[in-house]
Amino acid sequence: MFANLPARAEIRVHSPAGDLLDVLQHDAGGADQLSQRWFRTFADPSEQTVLLPGGEFAWDILSKDRQIVAHGLYRYTVLNLDTGETFSGHFTLIK
Repeated sequence: MFANLPARAEIRVHSPAGDLLDVLQHDAGGADQLSQRWFRTFADPSEQTVLLPGGEFAWDILSKDRQIVAHGLYRYTVLNLDTGETFSGHFTLIK
């Protein structure tokens, strides 16, 4: 879960080797695209997508190629699409 995001942001997730794993588009005014992808892939079609509050984005821990991401240390970059500011950090995925 990414939290405290700007209203419109692009989140890039990189592996420890620097490979781009996924590019996530966050828009607080619209439905969370990744949650929609998760529901299309794994949930019953009759299920409704749950919208998250504006500053949060749920990542399904799948790469852009729909491969399950392994545990480990990852780097992320958040680009504020309105101001052009970027923020980078690391997170550890524990399964």
